[in-house]
Amino acid sequence: YLEVDLHDDDQVLRAVALLVHRHGRLHAVESHNEHWPPVDARIRDDFNVPGPRPDDVARYQSKLQMDATMRAAGLSPPRTARGSDGDAVAALVADLGFPLIVKPDVGVGAEGTSLVHDRAQLDDALARGHGDLIVQERIVGAMATFDGLVDAHGAIVYATSFAYAKGVLE
Repeated sequence: YLEVDLHDDDQVLRAVALLVHRHGRLHAVESHNEHWPPVDARIRDDFNVPGPRPDDVARYQSKLQMDATMRAAGLSPPRTARGSDGDAVAALVADLGFPLIVKPDVGVGAEGTSLVHDRAQLDDALARGHGDLIVQERIVGAMATFDGLVDAHGAIVYATSFAYAKGVLE
């Protein structure tokens, strides 16, 4: 067991190298918190461990990239605009009206998510947000999670789900 600051890439690299030196090659790197996949991916890259690499992680952590992937697969995700794209945000407001959702493009859970009911709230949320923000259509309905692990061939080996009693903004 080694304790390191997972925000410090040098500490992580040295700790993993020490574990490999002591115990041999890594066969898997996994975490069960959506904040850490970029660290997992860098370890996999540095130590040639099978699994998602940094570019893969960026593709499924960015809501804008997930939106493009879902649309390419023929799905209809909530309409979304990059918060810094004033024209796209204005078009979304014109088409949908309010309320709308403002949230980080990459984030953990609902952290940094706001429900905005008018233009003043939208402008305020965009001004005080950190990092890349998105503005998104509000969808009302049942909310559930699905988490799991797959093997090297994509077969599900573990899965779990949780149904929310109400949405995180309510």
